[in-house]
Amino acid sequence: MPKLKFSDIPYYNADQIAGSLDADDMFNCYLEQTPEGISIRRRPGLTLFADLATGTPGQGLFYWEAANLVIAVSNGQVFTLNSSGTPTDITDDALNTTGVVKFSDGSRLDGSPFLYMANGKLAYSDNGGNSTYPTDAATPTTADHVVYLNLRFLANVPGTNQFLFTDTDPSTTILEPDYWSSSDNPITAESQGDDLTGLYVFLEEIYAWGSQGLEVWQDDGVNPFSSIPQATTHAGLEAPDSVTIADNTVFALVVIDGTRCVIRLAGRTPQVISDSIERVLLTMIQFPTL
Repeated sequence: MPKLKFSDIPYYNADQIAGSLDADDMFNCYLEQTPEGISIRRRPGLTLFADLATGTPGQGLFYWEAANLVIAVSNGQVFTLNSSGTPTDITDDALNTTGVVKFSDGSRLDGSPFLYMANGKLAYSDNGGNSTYPTDAATPTTADHVVYLNLRFLANVPGTNQFLFTDTDPSTTILEPDYWSSSDNPITAESQGDDLTGLYVFLEEIYAWGSQGLEVWQDDGVNPFSSIPQATTHAGLEAPDSVTIADNTVFALVVIDGTRCVIRLAGRTPQVISDSIERVLLTMIQFPTL
């Protein structure tokens, strides 16, 4: 039987991927240096790690390091995944069936792991237990952002410029992660005339970000939180899910002077880094939501 030799040289007239310069066509590809030049290779497909069997798209995936668990959410149901990908449904109180889930892990006063999840509903898991709604009367039940700072969780009140924090429960005299009825709540971000679009924590500071600008708060140990004077950034947050912390700084898709752009924060000063894709950003009318 004759042996067939497969050449490393791509045939551009027949290979759609090798002959394409379209970024969409070259998804999941890489360049390989060969003796004849550079060839475009497509990576092999990924193998299935876990199937939550909900029949709907995933809404969030989070590695909870303190509890050594992977948390996955789909169709509002909450699952844990073991190292082999086997899911366990820990749903007691479900999240919304649509919307990206924000995760925030912290701890109780005794150091035991505690995790909040928010996507228009707010639920927690205590040390890997079932998902549970906080029962405190002042809980921001419709929060879609939740963060953690210095033994306290903070969550926004959608459609307002306010956020709340957990505090010491008078009935137990203990700083409880599910007690939201502090007399100092709510906190109002009022440097701009807009509602909060997102709530984040970076370098021990709280970033209360609205459609018109960013207001920065700190733990002052007394109030317990106060706004930092002259720490307002006039860059309105365009896409809450675009905020990314990497390379020891914050990146986000914002609007500055009516122009949509991607920025990185140098300190609290926005630096535009999207000049090369400015035309693409300008043509985007609406961003998809899950």
